[in-house]
Amino acid sequence: MGLTCTVTAQTEPIDLDMVKRFCRFVNPADTEILATIAVAAREWVEQYRSEPLCTAQFLWTMDRFINLYLYQTSLYTQQIWPWYLQSQSLIGNRLPNTWYSLWSPVGYTQSIDEIQYIDVDGNWQVLDPLQYIVDTDPIQCRITPAFGQYWPATQMRIEAVKIKLTAGRKVVPAKFKLAIAQLAAHWYDNREAVGFDQPHEIPLHTLSLLGPPAGGRYMTP
Repeated sequence: MGLTCTVTAQTEPIDLDMVKRFCRFVNPADTEILATIAVAAREWVEQYRSEPLCTAQFLWTMDRFINLYLYQTSLYTQQIWPWYLQSQSLIGNRLPNTWYSLWSPVGYTQSIDEIQYIDVDGNWQVLDPLQYIVDTDPIQCRITPAFGQYWPATQMRIEAVKIKLTAGRKVVPAKFKLAIAQLAAHWYDNREAVGFDQPHEIPLHTLSLLGPPAGGRYMTP
């Protein structure tokens, strides 16, 4: 499975003028440097939070629609622990919903723009949007077949499925904006990788604004 950002963010959570005021910017010759630092600070926050702060487009690739390992495990489980499958709300011999759901690797997915796949004859096909349902939950987006539909068969090859999606927060919290400005100010004042004084972390600063690092999702660099 892979994830690539195909169209980067066209806007920033905070404008450059706000970053300049926060950094007590006085040297016009450093404008380009500060603009680069502000973008890098936003990217650092996105990596720490494992979510895109600004709207961007991504290409998500996978080898198949469902996890064959889980499917084989379910067949074994049907023979050994049938009561377990009954407890998972199975209908007949269908797979549990969580096993054929596609879970977006990007937080705050706004839309699924297109799903392509290679059919058994080796041809690229575009899946009809009426054949699947998208749950655009801001924390974890899910894609499932529509009622009475199933994921189509694909060739057994790498990256047989490609999903284009748009993701990003529509409203960036003020504390995230402040964290970006704080980090940009720190990098602007400390441009070298090595310091020779006695630095110390200030309590209730950048990391306290961002909270604990998010896990469980794969964010593209």
